[in-house]
Amino acid sequence: MKRWNLPRFLSALLALALLLAAAPQLSLTAHAATSGACGENLAWSFDEATGTLTITGNGEMVFSESSSWAGFAAPWYDRHMNILQIQLPDGLTSIAESAFSSCWNVSSVTIPNSVRSIGADAFRSCYGLTGMTIPDSVTSIGGCAFCGCSGMTNVTIGNGVTSIGDCAFSGCEGLSGVTVPGSVTSISYEAFYGCSGLKDVTILDGVTGIGDNAFRGCSGLTSVTIPDSIVSIGYDAFLDTACYLAPGNWKNGCLYIGNALVKAAEGSSGTCAIRNGTTVIGSSAFYGCSGMTGLTIPESVKGIGESAFYGCRGLTVVEIPDRVEHIGNDAFCQCQSLTAIRVSAGNPSYSSIDGVLFSKDQTELICCPEGKSGAYRVPDGVTAICDAAFLLCTELTGVAIPASVERIGHASFYYTYDLETITVDPGNPVYSSDGGVLYDRSKEELFMCPRGKTGVYRVSDGIKSIGDDAFNGCTWLTGVTLSDSVKHIGSCAFWNCDNLTEINVGTGNPNLSSADGVLFNKDMTVLLVLPDGKTGDYLVPESVNYIPFGAITSINLTSIAIRNPECEIYDCENMLGNWRTTTVLGYAGSTAERYAEAYGYVFRAIDPKTGFTDVSDGVYYADPVAWAVEKGVTNGTAPCFFSPDKTCTRAQVVTFLWRAAGSPEPESDSNPFTDVAEGQYYCKAVLWAVEQGITTGTSAGRFSPDSGCTRAQVVTFLWRAAGKPEPSSAAHPFTDVKTGEYYEKPVIWAVENGITMGVSADRFGPASTCTRAQIVTFLYRAAGQE
Repeated sequence: MKRWNLPRFLSALLALALLLAAAPQLSLTAHAATSGACGENLAWSFDEATGTLTITGNGEMVFSESSSWAGFAAPWYDRHMNILQIQLPDGLTSIAESAFSSCWNVSSVTIPNSVRSIGADAFRSCYGLTGMTIPDSVTSIGGCAFCGCSGMTNVTIGNGVTSIGDCAFSGCEGLSGVTVPGSVTSISYEAFYGCSGLKDVTILDGVTGIGDNAFRGCSGLTSVTIPDSIVSIGYDAFLDTACYLAPGNWKNGCLYIGNALVKAAEGSSGTCAIRNGTTVIGSSAFYGCSGMTGLTIPESVKGIGESAFYGCRGLTVVEIPDRVEHIGNDAFCQCQSLTAIRVSAGNPSYSSIDGVLFSKDQTELICCPEGKSGAYRVPDGVTAICDAAFLLCTELTGVAIPASVERIGHASFYYTYDLETITVDPGNPVYSSDGGVLYDRSKEELFMCPRGKTGVYRVSDGIKSIGDDAFNGCTWLTGVTLSDSVKHIGSCAFWNCDNLTEINVGTGNPNLSSADGVLFNKDMTVLLVLPDGKTGDYLVPESVNYIPFGAITSINLTSIAIRNPECEIYDCENMLGNWRTTTVLGYAGSTAERYAEAYGYVFRAIDPKTGFTDVSDGVYYADPVAWAVEKGVTNGTAPCFFSPDKTCTRAQVVTFLWRAAGSPEPESDSNPFTDVAEGQYYCKAVLWAVEQGITTGTSAGRFSPDSGCTRAQVVTFLWRAAGKPEPSSAAHPFTDVKTGEYYEKPVIWAVENGITMGVSADRFGPASTCTRAQIVTFLYRAAGQE
């Protein structure tokens, strides 16, 4: 996703604001109200002479939808450029979302001690604000509440604030210093992003986390106080700051800000000894340090961030010391050589058994190292297998689950490519297994198929539901057959099944159906799953009126044709394959066209007359192609593609003739040709054509089905199919048609009957190969349609 350059964007808005402020504003306010209600017990009034907005009363600030203007609910928003002062009453308990957004000319606001919450965007883009004191009564500051207040030079955050929303102060370029009180549990995502004037940040004891990009782009930031209470620092929290760039903060290849290790230099290798006194290892700190083979974590560390050691493929063992109380998700993801995570016996939060990470009381299995191989048995007493616990354990072949396990988390076994069996103790009250597949206790829901399963898998009779992510990541499966009892398919059930080409359902299933390996609801109005292994071109049945989220995830589709112009497509990117490589085909003005334009797909319009995208009304072969489709002579080379300029093969020509004749069964299955295999689409057509004397092949025992059909051959086929009628004259104008050639009479007959006039006035071009457009045109004329 492209990220805005927020400071530059806000500067542009400020310039626009100044321009608009200088313009006459009477037209904006001439018919606007000057007073009204803004809550059950609150009222507002605006004094045009002084530019003062006054709120009176008490209670929560609430706006009615009817007061909305241009997406902003505040009833005074149409006067936002005229407001110079804002008066808030004691007794006000909340400031509503977007309440004073874009009040550019207000320089100061006093928030009374009765206010408990400041809504999202409440003071967004109030460029004129020079400062703000948030009283201790306030407990939450909404997302983007002060975003873009570029003129604000100071802010005091009260000791009662527990929550600061995403981007709350982003783009406040004038701020020089800020103190975050210990009452705040975590500094959220991009909270101070782009505060380029910020030099000093003091975070008081009690704050436990700093979110992703929290101080990113604070280019002037040189001093940060990080207390021992911090146990997590998000991804790129201090990127593009002076702290990040200061050489003195880098020690032995690692960047330290205060007592936090924020980032290791790319390409760090060998053994890393983290500096004593470090209390937190930031998210993605060692991301991609594949050459690092050893690691020493000092006793001072309390927190290890998300993905902290992601991609450290050389690590084999990690020792977790006593004080660590927080280990983020995926901290050791993509560490393929890691065979053991060992926890000090004195650690109050975590423990380990045989190198596997558990909660202290050993009831939760948190992380199995990716280097574990063979079969693994979960210890008795474990009640929960946490989310992603076995993620990327590619060497595991089997997992045995004891009777004590009550919960198996999301993505627990993702990308365990060699995992062939998940077996459950028969005494487990929640789960069961059969054939190494995980089910609920009653065996009515299939929870998880091991990722190492290969070939075609048949879902057992009695299964009613395929759970969320049940087959997600089963990359070696080629097919799945659903029993008639299945009536529900969970979210993402067949995602990331790269080689899965078909999902089939029996005709007896009352809820589901399948066609060409694609899964639908019973009446084929909803496309449920198009398997990832499908490639090339796909035509969505015209009966389909809805394509839900995740139904089509294949990245290998060349094109997808949607012939129902009103088919609803879930409004999200990449719902029709990969937008970079998949072409969307549909009718002009259809939902398919609108979706393609919205998400950057190449779109090709289907011609309503012919049903093809490459045959438009007006070309000489448009009527012949439409006739050929109507008569069942051809369906094109791919969904909605006729390929008019492609050379027509001998196999295609005799197939066209055979279909035009009604696709009669040949009288004999005797096949004189070694290059016409039984089962090929053209086999019956060729046998029929031989019986009718239409063709004898190109040589003894050969038909040459893939050779391009020449002009001489096609007129000969047509002439023979017509019963070899004698031409009315022996004369012809062509210098390249010799007397006695096998095609002499067919050429004269074809010219007499208006089937072809040659390639020029005196040349027929007998050896020239024909295109598909030319062949159907010849057939059309021969059938007397023109």
